[in-house]
Amino acid sequence: MRGDNPHVRVMDVAKECEIRNVSYRTLVRALNDAGYRWLTSRRKGLLATGDRKQRVQYARAALRNYDRDFWTDDVLLYLDGVI
Repeated sequence: MRGDNPHVRVMDVAKECEIRNVSYRTLVRALNDAGYRWLTSRRKGLLATGDRKQRVQYARAALRNYDRDFWTDDVLLYLDGVI
């Protein structure tokens, strides 16, 4: 099921397996015992078309203005501001 829909809920699994009269918590415990864990997806901002164009423009300008040694020797970290 995970391959078709990455946002599968516990009750969707129960319905697919035709499990009835079992509490949500019991299903969660059974899935945890089987090695499945619930994870919250990381929230990231979407990259707008204008932002993408600015990134490409910056990258091309950086390739023209700086040599390869600058990027390997002088730059430690780049933060793009997307939260």
